[in-house]
Amino acid sequence: MEDIAPLPRDQRPWRWHTYVAMWLAIVANPSMYSLGGSLLGFGLSPLHALATVAAGSLVAGVATAVNSAAGVTYGIPFPVYARASFGVEGAKFAALSRGVVGVMWLSFQLWISTDAVLRGFARGASAPELLDWAPLWSPYLSGGQLLALILVAALHIACIAAGIKHFDRFTYVLAPIGITFFGLIALWATMPAWGGASLAEELGHSDSDQEGSLGGGWNAALAGINALVSMYSTLMLNMADLARLAPTQKDQALGMMLGIPLPCVLSCGVGILGSAAIEIKTGKASWLMTDLFQFWPAWACVAGGLAIFSLNLVVNLSANIIPPANDFLNLCPGRLRWRWCAYSAVILACLCCPFYLFHSATGFAVRFLGGYGMVTGAIYGVMVSDYFIVRGRQLSLSDLYPAKSDEGAFGYWHGHNWRAVVATLAGISLPLPAWLADLCGIEALPAFFNVCGRASWFVACAAASLVYLAACWASPPPQSWADTKQACNSNLSSQSTTSSDQESSGDVNSTDSELDWSASGR
Repeated sequence: MEDIAPLPRDQRPWRWHTYVAMWLAIVANPSMYSLGGSLLGFGLSPLHALATVAAGSLVAGVATAVNSAAGVTYGIPFPVYARASFGVEGAKFAALSRGVVGVMWLSFQLWISTDAVLRGFARGASAPELLDWAPLWSPYLSGGQLLALILVAALHIACIAAGIKHFDRFTYVLAPIGITFFGLIALWATMPAWGGASLAEELGHSDSDQEGSLGGGWNAALAGINALVSMYSTLMLNMADLARLAPTQKDQALGMMLGIPLPCVLSCGVGILGSAAIEIKTGKASWLMTDLFQFWPAWACVAGGLAIFSLNLVVNLSANIIPPANDFLNLCPGRLRWRWCAYSAVILACLCCPFYLFHSATGFAVRFLGGYGMVTGAIYGVMVSDYFIVRGRQLSLSDLYPAKSDEGAFGYWHGHNWRAVVATLAGISLPLPAWLADLCGIEALPAFFNVCGRASWFVACAAASLVYLAACWASPPPQSWADTKQACNSNLSSQSTTSSDQESSGDVNSTDSELDWSASGR
């Protein structure tokens, strides 16, 4: 079975509980802790921050389930699904955009893992000097940090080389570890006897207007909801990569709705409590989980460092390596191999200089999350409006897998759908001024653009959807229903064989690669 060929229903082993386990392992992650801590930096109180997370996680769960539908119905991954709206060649832009964001997230997670491993080892060995040993680029990078980053990246590459076909079993192991780890942090944060703070004192904090915050209130809440949805937005786009492993829509929808909202609230809630406890003890809120190490005994720091690395590893394998590797493979499927695309993702993540990009919490939620949220939001709006409204959930596998990129209904103009391009640019154009102004330190900006910037994913998604539907109404795209019914029934297995034969002519031909834990049946 080729990496991006349709997956027959008899090769789809994931049920709803597999998705729940996967999300538990993903959500119980240091990045969720960081997002929760960042909300306090916005000026929100712990209670208001929890309400913000609840609203954002509910939106994220519904949006992810919606865009997963095509993956289940047709057994196709994201790079192929995007061909319907962007065109066979234009889909490469959508895939590459998601791939670049995935690499950036991988870069962030690698650096958090590096920080955790180094801090945990330095604390356990009572050798704090290791943190600043051999300064290479002060204050961003030391020799110890560089060696730890290389070690962490090498371990990720080793996992890719070994194959990850049994990844679902890995999530069952790490999910309870992550839950236990987050539970212990919550206990520490709310028990003064353990060195934390009083829960009543933490929850008694009100919205603040501290320097550098968003001043609390609806402005901060809107930015927080947008940051959480943006954090999930890359997974929303490429979730067809994993949804194609579900035999029914019920399995994927139930798995998404049980696996995202409540676990997300609990995980971010731990970050909120931990950050609030540190703020009470030091007078300043913190967004990094590793900042807790200064209050823990040495053995707990070592265990915490290993736990953070393990939790980041499971997220990277599922969300930040596999999908970008698929996206890069789609650029030139006849020549590239999946494993080398995965190796490249890890190497590029290191070359992004995460030690510089993520040196501080400044702009983590607004600039980083909100910044790429306007791009992923626009692409999401185009894909969902095309599949559910323009095409009525009807796709043709023969058009999704043409012998040549300009053939079939999705060939459009030289493989590019101009409607999708115009709609995506229109969606990005509204939040872009506020993002650029924030990046350049410009404060004088009309209130309308500020609101668009705070709600970048929502604004981009809505604007792109409306523009795309208007463009399709003015100039209807080609339609093809030749094998729709055949694609939806039990004959999908034989249809995928036909598609694989078509791919061997040049569209997809990757004999060495493995989407080990998905296409190979895990």
